[in-house]
Amino acid sequence: MEPNPKPAVAATIRPMVADAFIKLGEAAELTGNNPQAAEYYRKAVEFDRSNAMAWICLADMQKKLGQGEEALASFQEAWVMVERGSPPPTLRARLLGLRGMIFSAQNRWAEAISDLEDAVELGNREWSILCGLLDAYWHTGQYQKSVLMIGFHTNLGWRVIDHLFHLEGQCDCCGRCCRGLFLIRNGDLIKTEASLEARWRTDPRSTRFRLIRLVGRRSFRQLPVPSEQIWKALLEQGYIDAAGATQVKYLRATALELPDVPLAPVELARIREIIEAEPILTGVDGAFLFHCTMLGEDNRCTDHEHRLALCREFPTACSLMPDGCGYHFRLSDEISQIEVPALFRLAGRYALKHGLHQEFLPHAREFLRKQAEHPDREDLAAIHELTAECCRRAGNELAARDHVEQAAALSAPRAGPAGGSPGNVPSPPPR
Repeated sequence: MEPNPKPAVAATIRPMVADAFIKLGEAAELTGNNPQAAEYYRKAVEFDRSNAMAWICLADMQKKLGQGEEALASFQEAWVMVERGSPPPTLRARLLGLRGMIFSAQNRWAEAISDLEDAVELGNREWSILCGLLDAYWHTGQYQKSVLMIGFHTNLGWRVIDHLFHLEGQCDCCGRCCRGLFLIRNGDLIKTEASLEARWRTDPRSTRFRLIRLVGRRSFRQLPVPSEQIWKALLEQGYIDAAGATQVKYLRATALELPDVPLAPVELARIREIIEAEPILTGVDGAFLFHCTMLGEDNRCTDHEHRLALCREFPTACSLMPDGCGYHFRLSDEISQIEVPALFRLAGRYALKHGLHQEFLPHAREFLRKQAEHPDREDLAAIHELTAECCRRAGNELAARDHVEQAAALSAPRAGPAGGSPGNVPSPPPR
C-alpha cells in the first residue's frame, strides 16, 4: 500500500480535486441532472471545505431540489468564508440574492424581501432576482411595490399579469403546447438568430427547442426529382404539414426516409440542407416559433423528469392556450389593486383571451370610475373598448355602445390652452 501523501501535497491536491468536482457538477446541471450535480458539489465540499464556490454551488442546487434548510446551512458556510476575505460587492450581491431566493422557496417572504432588496441595491439585477423580489412583494400584499418593479425592466409587467390569474384544471397531454411555441431570453421574445444563439449558449438544454421552417413546393428544384413530388412525399411522411411547416417528426429524424422518391442518400441529405435554409415561421410581433424535440409520439415529454423550468412553469397567464386545454384560468380579485392604466389594459386583454369577460367587467367599470380624470387618455379609451367587448359578450349591447362612445370621446383631440390648438396628450407608461 502506498503511503498517504504528505500534508503539503494533500493541501495542494485537495483544492484541485474540489475544482474538478465543481466542473462535473456544472456539467451535470447543464444536462438537467440536478441530483447528480448536487452529489458532485457535495464531493467538492468534502475535498475542500474552505472552497466558498463549492458551498455556493451546493446551496444553489439544494434550493433547486427543495432542500431549504440544507441550502441555508450551505449558504452560511459560504457566507462565513466569503466575509473573511472582504468580498467585492458583486459577490455579496450574488450571495444575498441566493439566500433571498432560498427564503422565497420556503415562503419566508419578509426575509426574502430583505435579502433581495439588498442584492438589487448592490447591483444584482439578474432576471430571476428581479422576478423573485416582485413575487415576494406580491405575496406580502405590497402590490404597488410589485408594479414599481417594472421600472427595472418593462417585461416584468408580464410577471404582474401572471399574479392576476389563478390556474385551475389539469394537463390533458394533447401535446399542442409543445408545438408552435415561443421562446424568451431575459424577458424578451426571441426574434433574431443572434438572440437564439445567445440563448442556446447560456442554456444549452434549450437546444431541444428547434425552429419551425416553412417549406415551399418549389424549394427542391435543383434535385433530379420534381420539387412538387418531394414536397408531397415530405407531407405524406409527416415531416411537414399542409402549409409546409416542419413538424416534430422531421426535427427528431436522424435521416429522412422518402420511400416513394428515387433519391440517393446524399440527395436526401441535401433535402435537409435545403429545408434548414427555408424561412423561419414567426408569430406575434415577428417572434420565432419552435417545436420541442422531446415531444413523444404519445404527446408526452420524453424527458419529463429533467424538463426545463419554462416547462415546469407552463402555463402562465400570458400563454397561448390551445382550444380545449385541460387548464383554465380564474381572474383574481387582486386586479383591483392595479392602478396603472396600461397594466390594467393588458390584464383586460388576457381576461378576454381566457373568456373571463364576466369576471373582468365589474373591475373594469370600477377602474374607469376611479380613473375617469387620469391623463392617459389613450389607455382609458382602450379600457372603454375592452369594457364594451365584455358587455357585448355578456349580451348587453346598449352598455357596449355607451363605452364605445366614451372611448371615441377620449380618442378625439383636445383643444389646447389657447387658440384652440391641440393639447399634449401624455404617452402611456412603458409596456
